[in-house]
Amino acid sequence: MYFRDKYWFLSNMSPASIMFRYESQMFPMSTSEAAFQAHKVYAAQPSVSLEEKISWLYSLAQADGFESKKLGRQLAIDLDKWKELSYDYMVEVQREKFQVHSALAEKLVATGSLELIEDNNHGDTLWGRCNGIGKNQLGVILMQVRKELYEQAEEKSIGFVGHS
Repeated sequence: MYFRDKYWFLSNMSPASIMFRYESQMFPMSTSEAAFQAHKVYAAQPSVSLEEKISWLYSLAQADGFESKKLGRQLAIDLDKWKELSYDYMVEVQREKFQVHSALAEKLVATGSLELIEDNNHGDTLWGRCNGIGKNQLGVILMQVRKELYEQAEEKSIGFVGHS
């Protein structure tokens, strides 16, 4: 499935503000993609100064999802460190997105047991699948978050409309 139309809310590019904290400063990110990219400050090369990181984060805070993805490529990072940490950062961002935005959480839970696949045509085989090939890590994380939300709702004896 493409994360478009009815499922646009699942996309990292869809508007869903998330706060990102760095060095005791808060940065309002407009999308989960921007919040995810913001985590790259933790993998920045030692040569990147604090001032450069802060300036870059302010730029991210002004960007939409697509712009933030481009900005994410401009920060000099340790790729090995980023590869090691990025999955956990994506989990953190997705949990935050759906905890902050209860209407989105309800929509996620309402997908029931549907397999969530970030199908794409731009070649992303890590976070999604392209031409049926890929790890679909975003889809896996979203299904994990959906399960957590459903379990939290059960614990509180709250039902989500539409969950099967």
